[in-house]
Amino acid sequence: MFATPRFSLSLVACVSLLILPVLCRAQEKEKKPEVPKDDDRLVCIGALAGAHIYTTYGYVGGVADAYAHDIYKAEKVQDLMKEVVGLADVSVKQLKAVRNGNIVESDKKVIDDVIEVYGLLKEEAQALSDYTKSKDKEDLDKYEKARTTVWPRIKTVLGIKDP
Repeated sequence: MFATPRFSLSLVACVSLLILPVLCRAQEKEKKPEVPKDDDRLVCIGALAGAHIYTTYGYVGGVADAYAHDIYKAEKVQDLMKEVVGLADVSVKQLKAVRNGNIVESDKKVIDDVIEVYGLLKEEAQALSDYTKSKDKEDLDKYEKARTTVWPRIKTVLGIKDP
């Protein structure tokens, strides 16, 4: 009349084997697909690179304005633009190292875009430096072309919308 301990354990085991798959399937349905978490290091790199390309663009323009208003001499502009080119080279080198790491394609694309902007900023800085040496309209035109080419790329990379 009373169940023996052995019978009770067998009954519990059989019921568990029948219910367990149903419970597991219910839990699987409740689980939401995991959204990949952004890598905080890449977010930081992106924020710093974005700030740097934005301020570099302003810096080159400010130096050009200072030269145009006889505040900076040609040699000073050349020294400053040499530093801009050097900093861009270092940034590109480090970004390429990150890009070659284990990151997703969308992050590689963003890094490629930033590297492209650095190349354009280097062209702008070099053209300004060249103009201060030559005073040639051709070098001034190269500077203007680089300046007007890089700004739309910076806006795209940073997601800046026109008002």
